[in-house]
Amino acid sequence: MYKVGIIGFFLVITIIGIIATKKVSNSADYFVSGRSASTLLVVGSLVASLLSAVAFTGEAGMSYDGFPLVMVLFATIMACGYIFGAVFFGRYIRRSNALTLPEFFGKRFNSKKVRRAAGVTTVVAIAAYLISVTQESALLLSSVLEINYVPAMIIMWFVYTTLTFLSGAKGVLITDTLMFLFF
Repeated sequence: MYKVGIIGFFLVITIIGIIATKKVSNSADYFVSGRSASTLLVVGSLVASLLSAVAFTGEAGMSYDGFPLVMVLFATIMACGYIFGAVFFGRYIRRSNALTLPEFFGKRFNSKKVRRAAGVTTVVAIAAYLISVTQESALLLSSVLEINYVPAMIIMWFVYTTLTFLSGAKGVLITDTLMFLFF
């Protein structure tokens, strides 16, 4: 039963990516969903990111191993980051019409060096997050589907990379919100 559910979910995500591709007509659509995402989609994406495989397995494992305060501290810091980021910086980023944080910092400080540094920081942070989530998801997938870890890792990478490349922010917001509602 789990196998059918997981395969079905991956198919739904891929279909959503294909459908959302038709709504992407320029770089603003791809990077920031045309600046027209609903509150539900934005909140759903943020919560799904917060409650990803890292929270379900990594932080739960830390708590189980005797570090519940660390788990509470991490969760609090992440939640505060989302709140402070939106409240204190969101309006400035939106007003700048920048499509990415590196572009925003480059415009804000009128510096290509700052933009490059922000770009490198963004890529490193997202890469670390994606490696963590992919490993955790592949571990769960390999256990549920009873397949080896490496094929499970390739499947996980393929599914979210395909979705992101096809539809950009639009597809990611929709599928993240579906995951949030499922959680």
